[in-house]
Amino acid sequence: MPQLTITWGGGQSETIAGLSPTVINLLAGFVLTTVIGTFLAGLVQQRTWAHQWKAQKAAEELRQAQDTYQEISRLLDRRLYWLTQFLTWLSRSDAERLRTSLSHYRRAVRDWNETINRNLAMLQVFFGETYRNELDTGVGAAFVAAGKRAEHLYQTRATLDRAGYERSLAEVETLRLAVYRFNLSLLERTRELQNEGRPIRKGWVASLIRRLAPRV
Repeated sequence: MPQLTITWGGGQSETIAGLSPTVINLLAGFVLTTVIGTFLAGLVQQRTWAHQWKAQKAAEELRQAQDTYQEISRLLDRRLYWLTQFLTWLSRSDAERLRTSLSHYRRAVRDWNETINRNLAMLQVFFGETYRNELDTGVGAAFVAAGKRAEHLYQTRATLDRAGYERSLAEVETLRLAVYRFNLSLLERTRELQNEGRPIRKGWVASLIRRLAPRV
């Protein structure tokens, strides 16, 4: 008569006699199914957790990239706006508005300088070295040059150099286009991240592109 031997923990075993081959096969199948099923279920669960962790990590990185873009874009737009206002009132006989625009412009420059190292690092991490260098030695350097010329015009406003003033206005318009293109390049990079399968808040890119569109 077929026998079934069961080994317990500690090396102890027990033999069950009088079982038919069919029952033994059923018991063996049950045991194997339970063990293999538990193993496979655990494996699937681990892979599911790993996938969820990667998805959450990617979503967090994308959120940080979006926040980096928004912060840099806000600082660029604010500095550009008040530089434009500063130059505008520099040629008009309104001392109060000139002082106000100059104060706001210098505050925008201070805010930029206080966060520049962090923003450059964030660009390096989330967008790459090309974008970091463009902000540092491209758009950023252009802002510094334009600001120095505007400050010089302010110091010599009693005998305002009209030719130099017109050159500064043209320089700011060139800078405006450079800021727009830089912002747009960051948005395009964000779209690339989205196409690579990283999640993104619905409509985020489209809404920002509409905001960045040149106003006529």
